[in-house]
Amino acid sequence: MQQILSVAILAFIVVIAEWLANKTKGLVSAFFTVSLLLMLGYWFIFPHMSIYDGTDGATVAGVGAIANIFNGAYLTHIGSMITVRDVTKQWKTVLTGFLAVIILGAALPTLGSLLIDKYMAWCGTPIVAGGAVANILMNDVLSSIESAKSVDLGHVKVFCVLVLALQSMIGVPICSIIMRKDAQRFLNSPEEYAAYKAQTEQQESGDAAGKKLIVMPKFLQTTTGYLFMIMVISTIGYWIGTVTGGKINSLLACMLLGVVSATVGLLPANALNAAQSNGFLILFATIFVVQGVSKATPALVLSCLKPLIVIFVLGIALLAASGFIASKLFKMSFGMCFAIGTTALFGAPATVYVSNEVSQGVGRDDEERKVLLAYILPKIMIAGFSTLTVGSVILATVLVPIISGL
Repeated sequence: MQQILSVAILAFIVVIAEWLANKTKGLVSAFFTVSLLLMLGYWFIFPHMSIYDGTDGATVAGVGAIANIFNGAYLTHIGSMITVRDVTKQWKTVLTGFLAVIILGAALPTLGSLLIDKYMAWCGTPIVAGGAVANILMNDVLSSIESAKSVDLGHVKVFCVLVLALQSMIGVPICSIIMRKDAQRFLNSPEEYAAYKAQTEQQESGDAAGKKLIVMPKFLQTTTGYLFMIMVISTIGYWIGTVTGGKINSLLACMLLGVVSATVGLLPANALNAAQSNGFLILFATIFVVQGVSKATPALVLSCLKPLIVIFVLGIALLAASGFIASKLFKMSFGMCFAIGTTALFGAPATVYVSNEVSQGVGRDDEERKVLLAYILPKIMIAGFSTLTVGSVILATVLVPIISGL
């Protein structure tokens, strides 16, 4: 019963968050609301509920186990939402994301060290630019320094956890606000709008005409058949990650395989919707991504308040600077370039949430929403992988020997 009740409570939180996002037309992001409500729940409510017994709600609900099984499937689904042509056209997005990570890595540790503890500044940087993998690498290097120098850096480890726990709460609403403004600019740009409208119409006519290299057998064109194909393709993605020794990220492989599979006809576009499983997996993916807020206790947040403010304010300012530079280099809008950089703070599946919320909130009719999604989604999705999945891990690896020598 505990697991079922815990899932019900978590689902109710997501329902409230989605309702608020719809009411505010995407201005208040569902991801931000889920993060905030979960954190408040861990502070004031969950400790007094016997079903949790000192354990966070996500653990009781079995979110981790479910997410470990279905994360690859969800990324395969995300890949099925865009085409190979979309990916090849996004080289500017990839370079913009890398530029954001490079500028963060080059400037944030130095500037941060002038205002806060040097270890916090250096170790917080790759986490601001990335996520869990960067945090693991920073925790390892801090443990090595503690052993070698006989010092206690526990406060820095706590700070790193808080940066990881709070980054989506900060990054998602900022990205959402920036994207809303850029979406409005896009709708007021007749040439740009017409180009993306023509693109969506071409894709729809291509799908309607059945122009695919492979035609799925009829017996697989069912909800369970589509789910089976998604799981097979995500398994291949994990296998690629394993045989390459992690040099190719498994989730990145799943997303790219999803793109290719939907392009050639192995999967339908928006695969999990076709399998009628999208809502179920989004629920668990959302909770899994933000469950780190369970570690952000009031005492820890207060003790690290100043360095947290410094690291995030400087980080956002540097992302804005990188967005400005990229907009000049690649002749893209400043808003889009800035938003691409902010994906370093959250990544998938929040990239999909933000894209959908902004498109639904800013678009005035179904056509505008569809065209806006075609404009936003491929850029923001691919941005998340170029910053958080790839760029941040490279940055963390580069900074490890520097931190060891501090």
